[in-house]
Amino acid sequence: MATVKLLRGEPITVHMVAPSDVVPGQVVLRNNIPFIAINRAASGQVAAFAAGGGVYGIVTGPVHGTLIPGLQALFSTTGKFSQIDSPSDGQCMHLGFWVNVSAGYGEFVHNPSGQLPVEV
Repeated sequence: MATVKLLRGEPITVHMVAPSDVVPGQVVLRNNIPFIAINRAASGQVAAFAAGGGVYGIVTGPVHGTLIPGLQALFSTTGKFSQIDSPSDGQCMHLGFWVNVSAGYGEFVHNPSGQLPVEV
């Protein structure tokens, strides 16, 4: 199970039925969109999920390949974080963009829409 931690920012929150038992920070794919659980919920319960916004750091979950700041952050159907779409990782969904990385760790702007945020 891949989990992340909110480091800064304000996530856009949506309420939806948890597809399985979830814990805070768990990345959940729904309709090929990566959401992040905000609170603990049992399968079938309505729970709060981040639909975008905020900067998150990886807490648990394998990282595939080298991460480079500024490039797309992907999350695969096999539960891996990466920046390249690799057939061995299953189908990869756009999670956002890497902003700070080191060996086996990454921080990303949660932005599944794929639009690179621009600061004014």
